[in-house]
Amino acid sequence: MECVTVVMPAYDAERTVASAVRSVLADNRAPMTVLVLDDGSTDDTAARVEALGDRRVRLLRCPHRGLVATLNDARNLVETPYVARMDADDVCEPGRIDAQRAHLERHRDVDVVGGQFTTSLDGGPEVRVVQPQTTLEIRWSLMFRCPVLHPSVMARREAMRAAGPFDPSFEYAEDYELLCRNADRLRFANLPRVLVHKREHAGQISARHRERQQQAALRALGALLGRRLGRPVPPSVAEAFLAPTSVGSAAALAQAMDAVVELECRARAAWCATASQRRMLHRLASRRLLAMAQAGAARFPAEARGLRARWLAQDRAAAPRTVVQGWARTVARELRAIDDP
Repeated sequence: MECVTVVMPAYDAERTVASAVRSVLADNRAPMTVLVLDDGSTDDTAARVEALGDRRVRLLRCPHRGLVATLNDARNLVETPYVARMDADDVCEPGRIDAQRAHLERHRDVDVVGGQFTTSLDGGPEVRVVQPQTTLEIRWSLMFRCPVLHPSVMARREAMRAAGPFDPSFEYAEDYELLCRNADRLRFANLPRVLVHKREHAGQISARHRERQQQAALRALGALLGRRLGRPVPPSVAEAFLAPTSVGSAAALAQAMDAVVELECRARAAWCATASQRRMLHRLASRRLLAMAQAGAARFPAEARGLRARWLAQDRAAAPRTVVQGWARTVARELRAIDDP
């Protein structure tokens, strides 16, 4: 009996869908179904899937309604204990499905597991993207980027259904919004190994709709920050979290830095049960404050001294001890920049 359903939406993916499906099936021993949802393709996507002739592959033709509707339809079709995601233009690393299933079976305290991935543009060289691995790191990192690649995910079916549907009003950032909405309820992990090779090209949705994707992500992040801080967060402050190098004013960046300090205090009380977790959280917060201060110093040179001082005010005495070697040298350099402007 199948224990995993791999959900693969596909739209006009005739060039890549067959290799994507074959990569999922390769060297994975878990009994599975690969559910390909053809979202009204106008090319030979469906024919390429049918030609595979593998009983583990199920093709479902749908009228074209877009990715969000297709993913929401899939939620109601999954009957296996685990559900995984895969894109029709990516390549799955052999053994990925087995590794994720084994992790979920060993760790009942994890609801969603992703992994590391590589990305290449138009057939160019692959670049490895490093993702945080623990629930604490992922929950924190969600405020600054998307630390879980959706096409690399496997989740428990009950967790997927409890998370709710994708919100169509966040089109192009629907996966990030779903994670933000469930950030403090779901328990996450990313495996240390590469699970997916992303094949990016100029025609992809994320490339063609970059601006709308960014605005949707900012709205999702603003809602998450508002819930965690207990008050509305201005869009300019949310932008300083997600894109500090393009923030509009030093004042917004300073507000964001103050919010990071407050968020660390709240997260320490809510997430940290051990001293090692508290130290990890402080390192994450201090590094983020430093990144914001450096981005602000480059963008607003007249405010550089104040922004650097704001970072060090978090814990000036402990700053040189946060991390050894390169991190300690960075701290020393920033201290000198304040003392000798």
